[in-house]
This record gives sequence, C-alpha cells and structure tokens, in this order.
Amino acid sequence: MHLHAKGISLPVALAMPVSLISNELLTNAFLHGCSGQDEVTVGFSVQIDEVAGRGELIVKNNGVELPADFTIESSTGLGLRIVRELAGRIGGNLEVGTGKDAQFRVGFKLPKVK
Repeated sequence: MHLHAKGISLPVALAMPVSLISNELLTNAFLHGCSGQDEVTVGFSVQIDEVAGRGELIVKNNGVELPADFTIESSTGLGLRIVRELAGRIGGNLEVGTGKDAQFRVGFKLPKVK
C-alpha cells in the first residue's frame, strides 16, 4: 500500500464524508482489485490546494482491471452509490480511470476560512 496524506487537516463536517468515501473506495480496491491476484499495490492519496479551495482524494490499484465499458453511472454497487452521494454532498465529483490501474478520483470543495 502506498499512502500520501501527510499534514492534511479538514474540518469535521468535511472530514467525516471524506473518511467514509475513503473507506468505501479502499474496501472496493481490496475486495475487487485484489481478487485472485498474488500481488497488488493499492494507492491512497489526499491532497489539498488551499489557494484553489479544492481537495482531491485518489484511490487506485494495479490488480483486476475494470471492464472497458465501466461507468460510474451504470455501477449498481452500494459502495459506489454511497461515494457518489457523499461526493455530491461536499460539492465534489467522482471520476473513474480504467486501464491497467483502476483509479477513482474525488474532487471536493474546501470550506472558506473566515
């Protein structure tokens, strides 16, 4: 597992949905991406750009590839439905990258600091 999230601080109202999104995406990466594979690398990254007022969460793995015709909208899994709903609640979006590495990316808005 590769982890990149050093020095990240979020307000509780944002940290809770981001942590639930992280849990769902990491669960999917291990459950589906590692299925039947001998060696899989799972990557997790959270980055904050305070100037732009945006954050980004990325979970990826190099295990089982997603089908070429996979779309978030056509996914019937509860985990991705939860991720889509939570991403929308924090002003974010969920994107998927297919190919050798399955990658899920959630961009979200940071609250304005007063």
